[in-house]
Amino acid sequence: MGRHGLPHPTRRGLLAGAAAAAAAPAFAQSATEVTVRQGRLSGAVADGVRVFKGVPYAQPPVGPLRFRPPRAPMAWSGVREALQFGAPPLQGGPGGPGMPAPGEDCLYANIWAPAAPGPHPVLVFCYGGGNNGGHGALPVYDGTRFAQDGVVAVTFNYRVGALGWLELGPHLPAYRGSGNNALRDIMACLAWVRENIAAFGGDPRRVTLGGVLAGSKNVMSLLACPSAAGLFRQAITMSTSAHTTHTSEEADKVARLMIDGHTGKAEDLLTATPAQILAAQRKVLQGYNHNSPFRTIIDGALMPRPIMDAFRAGVGHDKPLLIGTTRDESASTLPRGAAEKPFPIDQGELNSLDLSQVNDIDLRYQRAFPQLSPLDRRRKLVHAEEYWISCIRVGEARAAASAPTYMYRSDRVLASGTYAGFAPSGSDIPLVFDTLDRGEVVPTAAAITPDDRALARTAHAAWVSFVKTGTPAAEGLPAWPHYDARERRTLILGYQPRVEADPLGAERTLWTDTLG
Repeated sequence: MGRHGLPHPTRRGLLAGAAAAAAAPAFAQSATEVTVRQGRLSGAVADGVRVFKGVPYAQPPVGPLRFRPPRAPMAWSGVREALQFGAPPLQGGPGGPGMPAPGEDCLYANIWAPAAPGPHPVLVFCYGGGNNGGHGALPVYDGTRFAQDGVVAVTFNYRVGALGWLELGPHLPAYRGSGNNALRDIMACLAWVRENIAAFGGDPRRVTLGGVLAGSKNVMSLLACPSAAGLFRQAITMSTSAHTTHTSEEADKVARLMIDGHTGKAEDLLTATPAQILAAQRKVLQGYNHNSPFRTIIDGALMPRPIMDAFRAGVGHDKPLLIGTTRDESASTLPRGAAEKPFPIDQGELNSLDLSQVNDIDLRYQRAFPQLSPLDRRRKLVHAEEYWISCIRVGEARAAASAPTYMYRSDRVLASGTYAGFAPSGSDIPLVFDTLDRGEVVPTAAAITPDDRALARTAHAAWVSFVKTGTPAAEGLPAWPHYDARERRTLILGYQPRVEADPLGAERTLWTDTLG
């Protein structure tokens, strides 16, 4: 995993997935047309599924629309071909073989729709990538299997890095609110889905918003966002956190790093070239003192209050939530063979806490796990600080109001490669999408075992069940209970699935007074 998010989805991981896609067998295609509010679209039928790629859900955020909220897409005349993915959002890595180069003109959606008439439930999915990389056309996010199982699957691109998350308001008042434009992009896609998904056989009243890693953190933000309340019915957050946010003051620190990394004048960012934007952004990634400088801003406007405050006040409790992590999220940051750095944790490894807050946790981990090496303790602590404990806090807040919450932990371990024996960040994505043959998201792909394939069928079926009914269930899984703060029952999604009460409870108690 890169320092700031998903395991380099625009570098080695993406290339591994794209190579797998290139090697996959080609399916016969035939044309199919639908009419949306903007005009007619021509897609393709592949493997029994109707596929539409590169569909604009907003105007290109270029020129005078840079750093501006998304605007509704323009209508077109004639039939627009929807056969190629749109460009990934501007980022440092390549788009991948067969993909356009990343760029600012990126607000496009991809739809996989069942051949049978609807109305079908809809899954809209947000990719990971540390909010400074990634895109919705990664092969591992292919929606074919969802569509074959009666779900309209939608992936899409939203602005990442400075173009989606830079708050310029204190420096250019006309751009106040620009720091949450990526969230607005996601909301714009959801609004487009609400208006148009019926044309693809989808039911606009049954939309599940899902995401992984940074994408799931954005989903968590929208669960707490009053303006997004009517745009989706339930949510899936894979490897998430409700604490990955900025205050306005912290957002301004990031903005100052970006401005100083260019010319020192905020207005010059409005006309900077894409290469100059990326160069300044690299300086932010190197100079910011936490993991993930690009994140939701609690601005008192779109996001009126911290996410956990909203949850404790009952916001989002009407929406069923499927939430969890992989067992070894931080293995992607700290693989086997990494340097055995001494404690304390480096500030740059932390997602939400400062060193002054985490030093005591360091000592607790050393006392609780004296048999572990410093690196193994570090993995556990970093995983808990960024993902696991935040998931627990969300579960606790929702349990207090009996909001339907299903907690899981993915224990699928990679059989080979750099991360052999670990269940790192992203290793559950090909299970959920049932895309094991399309490549892994982790940088070094692993051999696929028969147990992996069986687990993918089970996990995918459970996610399909949740999208359709609000309850995850599948053949081979035990009954999956709601999470509560007393028994803390969690589905362990492994080769022998089971429900476990309060998994790693002794470690959980090390955080009792931290990450509220």
